[in-house]
Amino acid sequence: MRIVLWLGLALSPFAAGSMAAPALKPSPPSPPPPIVGTWACDGKTSGGTTEPAPDLVYEFTTGGTLRVRVDGRPATDQEYRTDTTVQPAQIDWLTTGTRVHMRGVFQVDGDRLTVCWHDGGQPRRPAALESRPRPPPCC
Repeated sequence: MRIVLWLGLALSPFAAGSMAAPALKPSPPSPPPPIVGTWACDGKTSGGTTEPAPDLVYEFTTGGTLRVRVDGRPATDQEYRTDTTVQPAQIDWLTTGTRVHMRGVFQVDGDRLTVCWHDGGQPRRPAALESRPRPPPCC
């Protein structure tokens, strides 16, 4: 009886050593940027002045495509990318056709998306989510 027990203990390291380790599981995919989804425009502020909300719907896909519908009609797809490692989060989009590069910042708060950008492809990115009043015209 003692020999069998001793032999069993002596063989146990070999038995354990021949067992295969479980395969490593792949890392879970990164969550999509918070901007991904479909957003209906419910307001617009330009130069510090609130303007009537246009009938705009923005759809940001996980593949970096921005689809815009104006008055229910689809516009040409555009490209976008985000950087959520900085505050405020940044968005760049490239208009198709004119190839204007729009630089902006955004924030998602629950079901509300706020985006701020400069018009006309200016090289500067807004520093904050605000619309400053325009200075009065100068003569």
